Amino acid sequence: MGLLKPNQVLNKAYRQVAIETTDFDLFKNALRTLRDNIVDGQREHTQKEHLRNFLSETFYKPYYMAPEEDIDLAIRLDKTIKSNIGLLIEVKSTTNKGEMISNDNLNRKALQELLLYYLKERVNKKNNDIKYLIATN
Repeated sequence: MGLLKPNQVLNKAYRQVAIETTDFDLFKNALRTLRDNIVDGQREHTQKEHLRNFLSETFYKPYYMAPEEDIDLAIRLDKTIKSNIGLLIEVKSTTNKGEMISNDNLNRKALQELLLYYLKERVNKKNNDIKYLIATN
């Protein structure tokens, strides 16, 4: 499995949308803060909080975002806890390479947990709104 470049995965329509300077600066500063706050050896929970802060400062401010049962980070479709989950994020510590997926091995705990949580939401809770699964370290 090869790595794809951004122009291979982003729709041309998205690449042609102008980005406001203030939005880009906000994203850049939030990303810098995330990078500076994440340190190898930190607990997974701490790194998850840094990621949550980054997402809430940038893309997902208008959405409810919190851990949900065993799910590391669930982002709902709006600001309420009653709305369906639309995005699942599985966070592994930067030092936990054994459980994180890689280009050579997708069959790792991070993906297995994501699929389990997806199926629980889909089958048990009849949630058809989950569009994205993210595993990150």
